[in-house]
Parts: sequence; structure tokens; C-alpha cells
Amino acid sequence: MAGLKLIQDKQRRLCMHRLLDFYKEKFISNPAAVKHHHNRVGGLCVHTSQVLGLALQMYHDFRANVPDVSMENVYVAVILHDLSKTQLYRLRDDDAALNLSCPFEYVPDWKYEHDIWTLSEAARFELLLSYDEMMGVMQAHGGWSKLNEPVNKLAVIVHCADMMSSQLLKR
Repeated sequence: MAGLKLIQDKQRRLCMHRLLDFYKEKFISNPAAVKHHHNRVGGLCVHTSQVLGLALQMYHDFRANVPDVSMENVYVAVILHDLSKTQLYRLRDDDAALNLSCPFEYVPDWKYEHDIWTLSEAARFELLLSYDEMMGVMQAHGGWSKLNEPVNKLAVIVHCADMMSSQLLKR
């Protein structure tokens, strides 16, 4: 949670800290996926750390092209972009799970949109998000077409970093 210092507003930082602390155990233990990238215990944390590093590098490399985006915006959007994966997967409870590198399975009754759940959790923890941060979460997985909004520059950064981690690094 060292990156919390990027959040300037003390109250906002506290809200983000409370949210992350609430989900910390599953954030550290859950996979980023069950069948694809980072599909092992702790994969979500590794993937999110990779995405954050890549996104901050892109932010620095293209800063002139994203003057309305801050490092704080990048940090918040990246940390939240896969938060729902703390709830989307659960440990398998069968004997076969002991022999698997990823002993997790999808929660069968999950009924929420990935991004909407995350935004509702941010609201539940009274974490106020900027428009860019909301779009960064909502469009982070390439969901350009489901919103009647132009492609957001922060979302492009998060999406590209997410794709690089999940498709190129995969570890």
C-alpha cells in the first residue's frame, strides 16, 4: 500500500486505505484469472503490481499527451481495475484442487458487472472518484463500446498496461 502516498487528499487516502484493507487477504491470495494469466495463488497481487508499474511508465512516457491525467489518477484506476476478482473467485473445496496450480474456481452465482461492482464498492467506502478514474475502471478492459462515452485516455493507459501484463508477462 506504499502507493497510497500518491493520493494527495488525506480523507480520500484514508477511504482508499480502508477499501484496500478490507479486501487485502483476498487481494493477496486470489488469482488474476482461473484459466489464463496469473492463474495461481497471489496472481492478482502480482498482476496488479505489474499493471501499476507499466501504467506509471506509460504515464511518464506519454505525459505530454495526457495533461489532464495525474499519477494519482493512474494509481487509483489501476488498483481498482480488477478489484472484483477478490469476489469473483473462490477456493475449490474438492480433493482435485490440491493438485492444481490454481485451486480456485469462478463463483457460480456472481451476478455483477465487473466494473459496476467496483464502482459501487468505492462508493460504499466513500472513496470519491474522478470522472477519469471511473472511466479508467469502466473502460480498462476495453469496454469502449458498452458506454456511450469517448475513449478515455486514462482507460487507454490502464488497458494497455493490463494487456501487457496479462498477455506478455503472464507470470
